Amino acid sequence: MAIDEGLIDLTPQTVKEKVARGESLAGADLSTMNLSGLSLIGADFSGAILNKVNFSNSDLSKANFNDANLAQAILTKARCNDASFINTDLSQLDASEANFERAKLDGADFSKANLERAVFSHAQGAQANFNEANLSQANFSQAVLEAADFTATGLNQARFENSELLEARFAGASGEGLSMKGATLTNIRADGC
Repeated sequence: MAIDEGLIDLTPQTVKEKVARGESLAGADLSTMNLSGLSLIGADFSGAILNKVNFSNSDLSKANFNDANLAQAILTKARCNDASFINTDLSQLDASEANFERAKLDGADFSKANLERAVFSHAQGAQANFNEANLSQANFSQAVLEAADFTATGLNQARFENSELLEARFAGASGEGLSMKGATLTNIRADGC
């Protein structure tokens, strides 16, 4: 398989320039790169290797991360509004205070992630995996999370108001002050809560 020469020896500056020109970074290996504080609106990172990348305080609105690997990445206070993370590995990432409002999260893996005070309102996340994640004070208001897995999560003061949690799993989840007012809770599993 030939490697796209435009994706070799990338720096934070060249990544920013490529995104500004509307060029794709699909499949790029940007592991451990510091992309904090950048405007990367609408970037195409589909299938990219983004392990341990620092996106803190970056604007990732409308970006495409489908099938990408962001394991152990840092997205603290990142803006991910309307971004797509379908079938994306987000395990063990730190996305405290990140905004995923209206994001597409179908099949995304947030296992063991720190999502404290993250906003997921109006997000779509069928079969998303939040297993063992820290969701303290996270906001999932009006999110659609059919068959999502919240097994063994920390849910202190998490909000799920008016969300759809059809067939979601909460086995072993714990937390105080959890709010599910108006949520659709059809066929949820909450063994051991």
